[in-house]
Amino acid sequence: MQDWLRTFWFESKDWLKVDLGIEGHHAHIYVGLVLFFAAAMLFRRHKHQMLWAWLFVFVLQSVNELLDARDWIYWTGMVNWSETSADYAATLFWPTTACFTWITYLQMVSPQWRFRRLS
Repeated sequence: MQDWLRTFWFESKDWLKVDLGIEGHHAHIYVGLVLFFAAAMLFRRHKHQMLWAWLFVFVLQSVNELLDARDWIYWTGMVNWSETSADYAATLFWPTTACFTWITYLQMVSPQWRFRRLS
C-alpha cells in the first residue's frame, strides 16, 4: 500500500487545524458537539433521542480512533493509548453532559420518564 494512502485519514483532518485554526483536542470538542446536536435533530422524534445521538457520536469517534490507530501503528509500530483516551474524553465530555442534563430535566418535568427502582 502506498504511503499517502496509509495516512490519508490523518492528513485529511489537517484542514481543521490549518484552515479553521482549530488545534488538537479542541477539534474533538467542537466536532463532537456539532455531531451530537445534528444527531439529536435527526432522532428528534424518537423517545430516547439524546441517547441515540450520544451513541452516534461514540460510534463515529470509535471509527476515527481506529483509523488513527492504524496510522500510529504504521508510523511507530504501536498505538498511542494516551492520545486515544484523551481524544475520547474530549469528544464525549459535552455530549455526555448534555445527555445527563436532558435525562435529569425529563425526570423533573415528566413522571413517565422517571427511572423505576429495582426491588
